[in-house]
Amino acid sequence: MNTTIAEIVEALRANTDIPPRTLVEFHSWCVGEYSYLAAKLEQAVNNKPTEWLLLRDESKSVSETDRKWQATPQGMEEGKLRRQMKVLEKIMSSLRLRLMIKDQEARNIM
Repeated sequence: MNTTIAEIVEALRANTDIPPRTLVEFHSWCVGEYSYLAAKLEQAVNNKPTEWLLLRDESKSVSETDRKWQATPQGMEEGKLRRQMKVLEKIMSSLRLRLMIKDQEARNIM
């Protein structure tokens, strides 16, 4: 399945009656993408403790050190990956809710 987050969001925004199979495919794609981003995040922050301590020596406070870290290429990558993962978490939650509703409709519970 060649898809993007934007395509899934657009489908969710435009269509309230997405078939369960498509919802499951979207969810599976999101889980795979989330795992991929988590692995990239691990690589991005691999050297954070060492780098952060070096930045801390040059800073007056922890918050100043955090801001300096966030301004580094690794810090920016970490922030970007965390934001993308948060988006995926929200999409997966929405997909699970829609699947639950479809399941309940199929059982005539609602």
